[in-house]
Amino acid sequence: MNLTPELENLRQLLTNDEESNQRLGVQLAQGMQVPFGFLPYLVDTTFKKYLCLEAEFIDPLFFVRDLNIHSLELQEPPRALCHLAQLKVLKMHNNRLKHLGTEVTTLKQLNRLHIDSNLLTNLQGIGQLDQLKHLYAHFNHLGTIEGIGALKKLETLYLNNNYLHHLPSEAEQLNQLKVLDLSANQLRVVTDVIEGWHSIEELNLSRNRIHRVSDQLGQLKHLKKLKLSNNMLVGFPEALTQLHQLEELHLNYNNIEQLPESIGTLTQLTLLDLGENKLKQLPETIGHLQKLRRLDLGDNSIEQLPASLTQLPQLEHLLVQSNQLRELPQDMGNLQQLKRITLLGNPIPTETKLLLAQQLPNTAIH
Repeated sequence: MNLTPELENLRQLLTNDEESNQRLGVQLAQGMQVPFGFLPYLVDTTFKKYLCLEAEFIDPLFFVRDLNIHSLELQEPPRALCHLAQLKVLKMHNNRLKHLGTEVTTLKQLNRLHIDSNLLTNLQGIGQLDQLKHLYAHFNHLGTIEGIGALKKLETLYLNNNYLHHLPSEAEQLNQLKVLDLSANQLRVVTDVIEGWHSIEELNLSRNRIHRVSDQLGQLKHLKKLKLSNNMLVGFPEALTQLHQLEELHLNYNNIEQLPESIGTLTQLTLLDLGENKLKQLPETIGHLQKLRRLDLGDNSIEQLPASLTQLPQLEHLLVQSNQLRELPQDMGNLQQLKRITLLGNPIPTETKLLLAQQLPNTAIH
């Protein structure tokens, strides 16, 4: 594109590293007849897109599909946002927003919205964004998520590090949800609203105050990753034994005293974390978890490991530190894939450790 001297001067301002020059360039462009082919110079950086928004200079932004205006100390959404009707992705994280406003909720084509790390206390108007597939609203001050049930196409939802005490009944309608993070909230019970989450594959409920889990959790037949660590569970939720596609189960930092025999039905597990509980023993059915690669049993009160544990052919990491173990199963040498075992904090004789080192010469023993 051949530029007139005037446009060449404008281009030099817009491509200058000094933000003050870029700001001046946008101001000058707004008062000119800028040809279509020149518009990319006005929207080729995050800062210049924001300058156009701030000046309500819409023409350069008309075809923008992905807008990134994060980390700008914004206290409210730019007024001109509502004119970007074709916007698909909006990133406004790490600002100081206290509300979404109609500037955001009128963007009907949005399918991805990043509003994490702000000061939001609610999601008023969020239900109008019915094309939304991915919502990132973690690290806010949310005490309610009313309107969330209208987002029927939602697949990814991050609500961790907020102040949620419960989930509204409308959350049951999120039947396309695949990934949900509710960690670090104030939840006490996993209620029946989960019944509608037929598609969910990853669910993070760690760092809450959960003491009871609904039986409906066992109906989430596609669930592959479940995190319930750092809660107040006393017993192993029986519903979990119905999750036959589960690959990762995190239950560390609870008060679980006993595992059911039926834990052996979770045959797809590759990771099982039961560290920091109150376990004294393990059922022999733990040996049915033939795909297990990592087993964390550290910081419990386990006195003896079941012999079946030595029949886990893919086990790579076995963490049993800080228990009450005085001996190890005889056939530990079967665990030829084992890369690491932690034994510190157990009254295991030195002779036993030396024998283990001979049986598993390629294993790091701590």
